[in-house]
Amino acid sequence: MFDDNNGAGPVYHFFAQAQRTRYVRRWGIKHSHVPENTLEHSAEVAMICHALAMIRLHITGGDPIDPNQAAVLGLMHDLSESITGDAITPAKNASPEILSAFKAMERGAEQLLINSLPPQLREHYKPLVQHDHMPEEYRRLVKAADLISALNHCERETHLGNQEFKEALVDIRTRLSGYDDMPEVAYFMQHCQPSYSASLDRQLADAVTAAE
Repeated sequence: MFDDNNGAGPVYHFFAQAQRTRYVRRWGIKHSHVPENTLEHSAEVAMICHALAMIRLHITGGDPIDPNQAAVLGLMHDLSESITGDAITPAKNASPEILSAFKAMERGAEQLLINSLPPQLREHYKPLVQHDHMPEEYRRLVKAADLISALNHCERETHLGNQEFKEALVDIRTRLSGYDDMPEVAYFMQHCQPSYSASLDRQLADAVTAAE
């Protein structure tokens, strides 16, 4: 690491690099009426991860999981895009060779991010940044939250008449069906997801009614 602070020691770039996800436009070459960047997406995924873990702990039951750990993993799950940018799933899956190249690029970017931390912190951040090191009990929960966030964007865009997201919406709904074995995901989809398409007036009116 270079010394750029008047001799006070090395400068570590991890956190400033992570902030660059605000400049990463999601959905690649698809046109969006409401643009989304990776930092916004990651914040939403973190919130959904926390919600899914809380639902598992307090409503549906299941193996205990730490909501705060889940939220942090969701927040950092796409940090490699601060180096690689974003690519849509159909582009990544266009051929085995392309998918393999993307995976290698993502792993390389994750390692660069780890290298940009103080040495004392690197082992602690590996499970947060490197997908191969993510605890298995959190892996599917984070992916489910990632898909729910993507579903929100696709539904919003198609509601606005954007046909670019018509096939993506069908694909994400199909992929989410693979998480039907997770009661917390089913609960969120039944009881929380419909609110994303509700008006602010409806949301607030229901909140008032619930308090009565």
